[in-house]
Amino acid sequence: MSEIISVGAIEFASVAVGYQALDALMKGATTTLRVARPISPGNFLVVFSGSVGDINMAMETARQIGGSQVVDFLTVANIHPALFPAMAGEVVLDPQRLGAWGIVETRTAVSAMVAADAACKAASAELFKLTFDTDLNGKGLLLLNGALSDVQAAVAAGVAAIQDGGFLIGSAVIPRPGRELFLGVGEDPTKKPSSKPETRQNALEEPEKSEKLAPTRRRTADAASKSAARKKL
Repeated sequence: MSEIISVGAIEFASVAVGYQALDALMKGATTTLRVARPISPGNFLVVFSGSVGDINMAMETARQIGGSQVVDFLTVANIHPALFPAMAGEVVLDPQRLGAWGIVETRTAVSAMVAADAACKAASAELFKLTFDTDLNGKGLLLLNGALSDVQAAVAAGVAAIQDGGFLIGSAVIPRPGRELFLGVGEDPTKKPSSKPETRQNALEEPEKSEKLAPTRRRTADAASKSAARKKL
């Protein structure tokens, strides 16, 4: 049985405000910091895990400090454990099991996490890349591998999880990708990474089974655009 990981993620349009919110949320609640770094196009992403109560407290603090600079946010009690290895570049594909390829492209880093979580929970497709690299200009990208039916179901679930909020940019399923396509995502995903992935804390906290935390996202793509517009002024 997979470990239950309760997670909060929040993206800010201002790096300065992001650091300020990070300091406050880490002081105010007992959480494990997963990711805290600037991302393109000058935003700041914070991802943390912990008990449901601590995540709620930390997210409330971060949103209060972030105000209009909050681009997108997420809280979920049982995020799929495949997200963290995919974010860290730790997934190595079995070269004998390269199947169909699924792609979902999103407007924000947090919405990519939302889509990836939904995709992984919907089917047994393997999430092998979840990235918010600087060359994506603030967008998120998730890549899936597996049997065609699984990949189709996973992509459909990922798209459904974000399209109502306007966070979806595009998606695709490639039934029989050439090996060159896998190599085009960067390092060969069938080989171990040549360098160590980004350092992160590995401790996981399992919330009490009586605790419940429904997935929460209240921002829209229009709100994200307005935040970005404010930043440019």
